Amino acid sequence: MQYKNAWMVRASKGGRLAELFASRGCVALGWNCLGNLAGYADVAALHGAYVSAYGDEKPAKVSNAVSMLHRFARQISAGDLVITYMPERRLYLLGEDLGRYRHVAEAEWLDRYANIRPVSWLSVVARDDLSKAVQNSLGATLTLFSLKNEVVSELLMNAQPVGSALSPDAGGAQLSLPGCQI
Repeated sequence: MQYKNAWMVRASKGGRLAELFASRGCVALGWNCLGNLAGYADVAALHGAYVSAYGDEKPAKVSNAVSMLHRFARQISAGDLVITYMPERRLYLLGEDLGRYRHVAEAEWLDRYANIRPVSWLSVVARDDLSKAVQNSLGATLTLFSLKNEVVSELLMNAQPVGSALSPDAGGAQLSLPGCQI
């Protein structure tokens, strides 16, 4: 399958939310104080709100955070490839974005994260099946970043189907991965 864009979305520090992303059929970001990220008129408005909410940190840190937030709410779109890493299983989980960014009320938060995008998880790739160059490019420390075509090609070439598809509303449903159970 051909994807217009591909995005890596980290599942919090150390991948601690990867299993939750998998079971709930989504990816999520925090920065909840900013409210609905899609409600900002432009990046400048989001930048101003970020500085008001989180303080004026180093310019590069603010710029990176604002860029990630803008991309999550406005640039990822239906049909884009979304990847997250499951470090305990040494697996990359690949899915298709369902095109519905939402800022949810506290009762619906994913752990402590209010900014959510539903994803249909389609396949997995064992980290050890990838070249060192691709492993290194996927190891960037940013929470959200786009992937180059060469990286996407190698991921797709090594992808194995997920045993059962999850709907984004599956709640506590189980995701069957080759050789493992979540």
